[in-house]
Amino acid sequence: MVNPTGKNGVDNGVFPPDDELKEILHDFQRRGLSLAIRLRYLEEKHGMKIGSTKLKKLNKKFDVPSARKFNDVEGATAAIADIVSRDINQGQGPDTVKRVAALRLNIIIPRDFVRATMHGLVGQGPSDLRRPGRRSGPKKRGALDAIGIFQEIHADGHEKVGEKALRMGAGIGIDIYGMRDHVGKLLWMVAVPNSRLSDTIGFLPKSEAGSQNQPSPSRRPYV
Repeated sequence: MVNPTGKNGVDNGVFPPDDELKEILHDFQRRGLSLAIRLRYLEEKHGMKIGSTKLKKLNKKFDVPSARKFNDVEGATAAIADIVSRDINQGQGPDTVKRVAALRLNIIIPRDFVRATMHGLVGQGPSDLRRPGRRSGPKKRGALDAIGIFQEIHADGHEKVGEKALRMGAGIGIDIYGMRDHVGKLLWMVAVPNSRLSDTIGFLPKSEAGSQNQPSPSRRPYV
């Protein structure tokens, strides 16, 4: 039977204008969306019901960049170096650098190239601390030793008989805060409403023992 409408029996929805569709497809690439997510977005947000083959043809038609078409080595290297140099906190890895290059600079770079370039920037700015493959080795630790009594006093809160430990109901429990000499003698202990409240635990050592607070480095074990 002849089909008078000329359609193939499949509803592909309504396509937006070419300039708008081009921007949509380029935005998908900058955001690094997978093929399945792009197809879903096109259908749910833009009313386009197409398959992966049609999407690939549209990407080719509108010159959507991809990692496979990458050839600007010098430009990509300069972009990576610039992004790494601006990383004040020195915490960006290859995935982040790759995403920043795509979103801010509209440069699609393969992750392997990003990783290799960052690895080559050793000693040139922040990349030295965050470069892929870097191993800083184990942390240097030491023991807290005291040569005699009253040289080192430890103050801490305890919840051995607190509400969560006893599990006898809401509000039933006693928070404890105390001081102990490093050599082992218990010097002082008192019940407090909340052993984790900074105002309380900051006030007690100074008022009861006349001492100043000195935080211990987290890299040293408490022995």
